[in-house]
Amino acid sequence: MTCVAPTPDTWMPLSDSFIGFTSRSVDSTLSCPTSPADATQSLPPLHKFIQQTTHGAKISAEILVASLIYIERFKKALPSGALGEYGTSHRIFLAGILIASKFLDDKPLTTAKLIQVIGTRWSSKEINRMERAFLDFLKFQLWVDSEEILEYISHHGIELNMEI
Repeated sequence: MTCVAPTPDTWMPLSDSFIGFTSRSVDSTLSCPTSPADATQSLPPLHKFIQQTTHGAKISAEILVASLIYIERFKKALPSGALGEYGTSHRIFLAGILIASKFLDDKPLTTAKLIQVIGTRWSSKEINRMERAFLDFLKFQLWVDSEEILEYISHHGIELNMEI
C-alpha cells in the first residue's frame, strides 16, 4: 500500500476522538512512569503531544492507522512484564509514525521535519535509535495491506472516511 502524502491543501486534521484513541493505544503499550525523575525533562501529556505532532507534521489517517498496527505488533513482541521509562510512550509514537510514513508515503516524513515539529527534545541520532529499536522489535515486518487496515478499523470501531 502506498499513500499519497497530503499537501497543505488536502490534509485534514485528525478528529479529537481519533487522537484520543491513539493516545490510549500508545499509552497502553507498556507501563511507564507519568512524571520525570528530573523536572527539567518534562514532556507534554501524550494526548497533546500526539495532537501537536500529527497536526504539525500533517500525518494522514492512513499513516496513523498503519502506525497503530505497527505499535500493536511492537506490543506483542515485548517480553512479558516489560516496563518503560518516562517518555517511552512518546518515543514509541514517534517511531511508529516515522516508520509508517517512510514505508508507505510517496513523500514521507523525515527526521529533520519531525524535529522541526516537536522541537529539540531528542536529537536526530536519538530519533534514529528509536526507529532502529522499533524496527528490531518488528523484525522489519512492515507490510500493511488494505485488508489489514480495514480489519484494524473494524475491530477497534474507528469510523474514518478513508480511501483504501
